[in-house]
Amino acid sequence: IALYAGCVLWTIGYDTIYAHQDKEDDLLVGLKSTALRLGEATPRWLTAFYAGAVLLWGLAGAMAGARLAFFLALGLASIQLAWQVATLDAADLASAIASMVSLNQGAARAAVDAELHAATDITGFGLAGHAHEMADQSAVAIRIHADAVPLLPAARQQAETGISFGGLERNRAYFDDGAKVRFDRVDDLTHTLLLDPQTSGGLLVGVPRAHADAWQRAMKTHDVRATEIGEVIAGSGVTVVR
Repeated sequence: IALYAGCVLWTIGYDTIYAHQDKEDDLLVGLKSTALRLGEATPRWLTAFYAGAVLLWGLAGAMAGARLAFFLALGLASIQLAWQVATLDAADLASAIASMVSLNQGAARAAVDAELHAATDITGFGLAGHAHEMADQSAVAIRIHADAVPLLPAARQQAETGISFGGLERNRAYFDDGAKVRFDRVDDLTHTLLLDPQTSGGLLVGVPRAHADAWQRAMKTHDVRATEIGEVIAGSGVTVVR
């Protein structure tokens, strides 16, 4: 029972971290989650969940007569869990949450009002990957100015940890081939961030010059904030420059 209860607490903690990536979808469909319920108090609750899990696992090991190796392994797991909580900054979390719960509805309506016809949401392929999909389907090239791309406050700090995962590696393998996406004098961290699949699903919209004024008016009408990050040019693929 102690082992099972510890696993339940660990699962709640892990799923709470993961659920922060899905808050926008949860709000759209009316689902409830611990991420929505705990909000900025998430780090404190994670401490309680993980501490409870470790104590219960230790109790289960003691009741089962576990040897020293079990408790050494549990100590290593405790360090990893403590690192997760320690690196989860509340202010950074708040900015991430604010981005995740910002729906695309206003931006989509603004694009329709401005009679724009080229757009994509930025999800699993990352900004550079989805820009390539957009360019490829339109038979044009897109040039992105990396310094103009808005990032969440701690994005570069998190990228500096060097942690990689399957989605990022697949994006690198498929898009970063010198043809689909080309990086010109862009630092490694920015390179990683523009291929990172961990996004809040914002929109990338193409705005022809003839529609620029209409887009500005539509953004004001629908209270939309947008950043110009590049331009469409002749050619193929995506080029990312500084």
